[in-house]
Formats: sequence, C-alpha cells, structure tokens
Amino acid sequence: MAKISFILLVVSFFINTGYTQERGISFCHKLSWQELLKRAKKENKYIFLDCHTTWCGPCKRMSLNIFPLQEVGDYMNKYFISAKLQMDTTVQDNDEIKAWYKDAEAMAHRYSINVYPTLLYFNPRGELVYKISTSFTDPKTFIASAEIARNPNNSFGKLLGEYNDGNRDTSLLKYLAVAARNEKNRALTIKVSNEYAIEVLKLYNNLKDSSIYKSLAEVVNSLGNDSLAHLFANKYIGSLDKHSLNKENIAYMVRYTTYIDDPGFKIFLDQSEQINATMGQASYNYAIDVLKNIIIKQDEEFVALRSSTNWVPDWQKIQNKLEKKYNALVADKTVGFFKRDFYKQRSQWPEYIESLITYINKYPLSITTSGYNDFAWQVFEHSDNPVDLKIALEWSKKTLIVNGKEEHSNMDTYANILYKLGKKNDAISWEQRAWNIANPENKLVYQKTLEKMRTGEPTWP
Repeated sequence: MAKISFILLVVSFFINTGYTQERGISFCHKLSWQELLKRAKKENKYIFLDCHTTWCGPCKRMSLNIFPLQEVGDYMNKYFISAKLQMDTTVQDNDEIKAWYKDAEAMAHRYSINVYPTLLYFNPRGELVYKISTSFTDPKTFIASAEIARNPNNSFGKLLGEYNDGNRDTSLLKYLAVAARNEKNRALTIKVSNEYAIEVLKLYNNLKDSSIYKSLAEVVNSLGNDSLAHLFANKYIGSLDKHSLNKENIAYMVRYTTYIDDPGFKIFLDQSEQINATMGQASYNYAIDVLKNIIIKQDEEFVALRSSTNWVPDWQKIQNKLEKKYNALVADKTVGFFKRDFYKQRSQWPEYIESLITYINKYPLSITTSGYNDFAWQVFEHSDNPVDLKIALEWSKKTLIVNGKEEHSNMDTYANILYKLGKKNDAISWEQRAWNIANPENKLVYQKTLEKMRTGEPTWP
C-alpha cells in the first residue's frame, strides 16, 4: 500500500486533468514594482512576472488557456505574487500600464528581454532566480517550470549533476526534462523524457489502467518528444472500445491519429456512425472528414499524384482502389475533395469548377459560410458560363447574413456575380448596400467597383 501511495504521489502532478477555468492566477493590479517587492518580502513569497506584448500570439494563448486554470492558480497563488508586464506601448494603454513604462524598459535592458513571452521569477528579496523565454501549452509543464524557480535544488546544473551521478528518480527526471526544454537542449530533453516514461511505466507495471498512457503522452508531448507522445497515445487509443467513444476521447483520437496504421484510424473507419452521432454531426459525417485528411496525406495513390507534374489521373480507377481499401463513402468524398484541389493548384479552371460544383452538390454540409463565399468568388473570377455563375450566385446568397448581421464582403461577392450575369441594376443596388456598411478601407474598394459597374467596365480580371 505504501508503494502504491508513493507511486501516485510521484506522478499525480501529471495525471490529474480535472482542472477548470473557475480560478486561475490572481494577477496583481495597481501595484508598482516597489510595492510588489515590499509585499513579496512581507509575505515571504516569490514574484512571477509575465512579460508579454500586445501583438504576441503565444502570450495571448497562455493568458486564455494556462493562466485561468484552477490547478495553475492553486499552485501559483500559494507560492507567488504575480503580475503582468506589457513590454510594448500602444495608444490604448491605460494608466496602470503607463505607470509601468519605465520599469518595463529597465527590465528589458537589465534582463535582455527580446523574445516573448518571457517569464521572470524573483525570490522574496527581489533577486532574479529564473528566466525563461517560451510559451507553455500544458499546465503541468508550466507548474514544473515554476517549481524550478522556487527550489534551488531544481536548477538545471544541479539536476544535471545528479543525473550524471546516476540518479534516475522519477521526480528528478521530470524536473530535468522540463529544465532541459527550458534551456532549449532538445537532445537532452528527448533522452530524459524517454527515461522518465520508462521509469513511470515500471512503477505502474501492475496497475491495469490505460489512462497512464494518455497522461504520459500529454507530458512528453509538452516536452517536444512527439514520437514518444504518439506511441503512448496510440497505446491508450488502442485500449478504447465502442463504449469509450465519448467527445473527449474522440477529440483525443483526432489529435493523435495521423497515420493510416494508427489504431484511431480503424476506429474512425469502423465506428463512423457512432462517432458522428456522438459529435452531433451525423449528416456532416465528421468521421469521414478525419479519415479523408489522413488518406490524402498518407495513401500511396495521392502521394504519387502530388509528386507528378504531368500525370493525367484516372479518377475512377483511384476511387475503385480506395473503395476496396476503405469503403465507398470514404473513397468518393476523398477523391472528390482531392480532385478539386488538384485542378486548382494547376490552374485548370474549367475542370476545377466542374469538380467543385460536383463536390458541393454531394456534400453541402461540409462547406462553411466563408467557404461558400470563397468558392462563389472563384467561380466569378474564372468562369463566363452562365450556368456556373447562377450556381455561384446561389452559394453567395447563403452568405449575405452571418450571425444575424449583414456581411459587406459577401454582399460584394453577390453583387459582382449579378453584374457578370448582366443584372446591372441589381448589382449596383447590392454593391451600394455593401458600401453603406463597410469600413473606410473597404469603402474605397467598393467605390471603385461601383464606378466600373455604372460605366459598364468589367469588375473581374
């Protein structure tokens, strides 16, 4: 019993996935740097500074997906006083941000901050003890990184020294893998994360719970060990039966099913109806789209087509082969999808438009609103056939109202197709409506289009 408790203690840091966004990091507001230092000293807490910019995508993703999580907040609020430090300046900055301008500039210079996000950790005396310039997508790895900051024994040099002396404790391996990742030492990260996984699996050898593979996949994936993550994910996915196909596991399969030989591929193929029903997309055929994307990347038929520059495909022959390998629906949708893109990439516009119309007629629910608008515009640009243009006009008509609001760019598409069909007055009316609700930049474009329509000039290339 004691051994099992120890095992669970060692790996529980990584296995618990029941976090929510109810309570995350409590970032301090309206405190100066000096006030943060006083508070840290008084409360004997470390300081965490999230150095970010307004334009940094990874910074925003951490603010949305990592900082609000309860398990992150529970840990950080217990040991750290946290604050956000905006490193750039904008005209929208409020007084609180402006008050930090001088400190932000001084810290950027003092700590050589030129990559974002940069995370700074200070001890209660205000001394920098840890700096890392990277983003995190996994809360457990973020917390492990923060633990390095507050525990001198978890410094990269100290951990590496113990590792070189032969220590293979799972806790040490865990922290060393994170520290090596933070040091951008990929070779060591992969090596140590492999050893960590092996040691954890030894401890779990007698526990018949496949979720350990799922947890390990997440951990090693966050460390950049993609191949090992894929291996563990497949072990977990391979243990699933039809009663386990809930939304969480289906999303997990989508994430880690990348090859035709993956166990998830067979599950999507054999259990497509159940998966579609679970995802609430039976008519859209969610499972077939997952299979289609993998087949196009992996199947030898499409690999050969992509590598050829002058081969004229025998589409029916390819479809027959795929039907024998998979099934009729998978074969038809996959060939139809690839066929249209094949012609588009080669600028074979008549063949592209023909295959596009065929595909949309068969699979209308696979097309988004923006997709209908884009496809309608492509037909407008590359076809003079009234039959094609009338079909494109019907597609465009579906896009005029988006989320209950008129969409000016889609109205512009609709107006241009009307104009090419010879319906000049209707076209001008719709283009004017687009102009009325457009922003200033688009108004200039639409004004030029209106002028061409009024004078009878072509609005297409």
